Amino acid sequence: EEIDLHCVSWGNHDRLDKAPFVLVHGLASNARLWDGVAMQLVRRGHPVVAVDQRGHGRSTKPDHGFDMQTVAHDLALLIDSLDFDRPVVVGQSWGANVVIDNSHFVNFDRTIVRTEDQLAAPRIANVVKVDRNDCDSSG
Repeated sequence: EEIDLHCVSWGNHDRLDKAPFVLVHGLASNARLWDGVAMQLVRRGHPVVAVDQRGHGRSTKPDHGFDMQTVAHDLALLIDSLDFDRPVVVGQSWGANVVIDNSHFVNFDRTIVRTEDQLAAPRIANVVKVDRNDCDSSG
């Protein structure tokens, strides 16, 4: 089954001196969740891609294939197609779990997750777990 994953892209993707970011939204959301974060990353020189996961936003909405392994595989295929060198992959909530499960397909050097699942982050190495209470909201 062919799935079209819609992506929103920001910044200069030919730039090689800054790590690229791939942003993965939570369950009841879409790629536009990341607009503000993406703009901050672009201001710092990073290329950024946010994905509408299967069944969300402007991506294909099939009747099946929403198990974690399938959705994680979708993300792995997308990352491979982007041809980014060592991207930083960021997930929020359910998207964080997708990123973590994706580690079975892709060996990430750097991953940032925000998840309510306290047991999820220890499953892969090189994870930076972000808790909302640890963030400085002053900008």
